[in-house]
Order: sequence, then structure tokens, then C-alpha cells
Amino acid sequence: MAVAQHSPDPAARATPLLRIIPHRHALPSLLRDLGLDRVGVELGVWKGSYSKRLLSELPDLTLHLVDSWEPVDIYQSADKQNDAYAETLTAVEPYTERTRVHRNWTSDAAKSFEDESLDFVYVDASHDYRNCRADLIDWWPKVKVGGLFAGNDYYTGHVAAAGVTFGVKDAVDEFAAVRNLRVYVTAGNDPDGCCPDWYVLKCGE
Repeated sequence: MAVAQHSPDPAARATPLLRIIPHRHALPSLLRDLGLDRVGVELGVWKGSYSKRLLSELPDLTLHLVDSWEPVDIYQSADKQNDAYAETLTAVEPYTERTRVHRNWTSDAAKSFEDESLDFVYVDASHDYRNCRADLIDWWPKVKVGGLFAGNDYYTGHVAAAGVTFGVKDAVDEFAAVRNLRVYVTAGNDPDGCCPDWYVLKCGE
């Protein structure tokens, strides 16, 4: 019996599969196993608790912390934002040599990074659809091919605890669909929050 065979198509190569991690606390081990533990960016830092986790578990990592620490979304108090900034500096103090703090809007900070210069970007800034979508568009080119694009709170809908409507899931799903990307979702919710995380392997432009 003749078996039909298709000629190889470089554009149709199989996308490598990633393992499903339970929640975002397991992301550092995934990054380490993938060899993506040298230079990364965290968008949306707040008080630096996740920054501290990444730096403590990835000893070779240089981490760029990007946050405006300005009143936005539910964080409307300038005083509280300044307090959060101070708490961040305290949280990452043991890792000062490997930490770069950018007190800036994410859209402006993106301009200071070369394309394909980062092992990973972790998106956890504004959670509304418009701003999340803008972060995805601005920062995707900064991740190298073979790098990881990830983020927190993969959910769309009103979140009573936050008092705002999230649009992260819609923004991520739309972004991935037009680029033919596979979106991975953690098996469980963020232990410190309400929603799962998402992550994508960058296999091409």
C-alpha cells in the first residue's frame, strides 16, 4: 500500500512542548531547566515579593524590575505607591548586584531594551485589556527566539477582590491566536492571588 508523504515544510516544524507547572512559584525551575535564567524582566512589581523569589531561586539571573509606582488601577494612593517602591528595594537588597530597577511606565521602558535581548519577560502590570495588550505588543520583540513570555492573572471578568475588570485572558488569547502561539496555563491559581498564570515559548518572530 502506498503511503502519502508530505514534503518537509520548515514553517510547519513541530513546536517544542513545555511541561505544565502547578503555579507561578514553579516558574523559576522551568526557566532554569530551559536555560533561560540569565536576564529577564518583570513588568509590574508592586512590593517586590515575586522579584525576590525569582532572584533567590535563580542565582545567575540579572532581573530588570519595571514599574511606574504611580497611582493606577486600584492603586490610587501616591503615598502607598512610594511605600511599595521602598518595600521593593528592601526585598531585593540582598541581590542588588543582579537587580536593575526601572521606575518608569512599561511602554516607555520597553524602548530602552534591544530586541531579542531577554531570556524571559513576566507581564504583571495593568490588568485591563487595553494596557495588557499594549504590554504584549511592546515587549514580545524583546524576548529572544527560544525565550519565554509569561504573565500573571490569566482571567477576563470582574474581580471583586480587586474592584476592577481584568482583560488579561482576552488580550493574551488574541495576541497568541494571530501569531499561532500555544498558550500554556498553570494547573492551579497563583498561591498569592486569584488566577492562574500563562506562558508562551517564543519559537520565531
